[in-house]
Amino acid sequence: MEISIVMPAYNEEENISETVLRCLAVIDSLGVTGEVVVTDDGSRDKTGEILAQLRSRDSRVRIETNDPNQGYGNALRRAILAASGEKIATIDSDGQFDISELPELLQAMNGFRAVTGYRKRKQDSLFRVIADRGLNLLIRMLFRIRLRDTNCAFKIYERNLIRGIEIETNGYQTPTEILLKLVTRGEPVAEAPITHSPRQAGRSALHPWRTMAEMLLFLLYMKLKQILYRRKIIANY
Repeated sequence: MEISIVMPAYNEEENISETVLRCLAVIDSLGVTGEVVVTDDGSRDKTGEILAQLRSRDSRVRIETNDPNQGYGNALRRAILAASGEKIATIDSDGQFDISELPELLQAMNGFRAVTGYRKRKQDSLFRVIADRGLNLLIRMLFRIRLRDTNCAFKIYERNLIRGIEIETNGYQTPTEILLKLVTRGEPVAEAPITHSPRQAGRSALHPWRTMAEMLLFLLYMKLKQILYRRKIIANY
């Protein structure tokens, strides 16, 4: 299998069908063998039923299930571990990313084993846009990296590379965790501009103030762990 597109899904009954179908269409347009792996993270709506219907129509749809809800990072980790593609693309299930831009990320992989998208213009509430910009500035200063949008969910990795990362977070910090660990280990990461669209249906499960506080605690943890790793006090990062 050449490529796996993986995503977590929690209460996305209004978006999941279109998102999965668009992923399958992109795989067809690339002319490669592929699959779409979705972790239903304990959804309480019809997300699971819709996924089962999609699976019955196309065997390239694979479903992992968390019950009860385990969190974004846990669901993403489970989908990654279930994926069989040589390359693994990660994306959200809410339809805000344009999976048709996957060929641009694949092209950017020339000479790289990991590519992260960066949102040319984040389409979200003013609070979240400002918080996201502040977050990225803090990460660049704290970790001395030049990546513009570490927590963008739209990324692609070689399977052996991403499988070598121990994902610790259960929350939405996971995309940032993966990039920080790759960069700290000396792995070059390419960037590609991507489109970010407003959410058309459903509601985000994130609570802005709580998730911001959790992200700050997480970054302090990652910085301390990075220092310990570089001083060879701990063996893994």
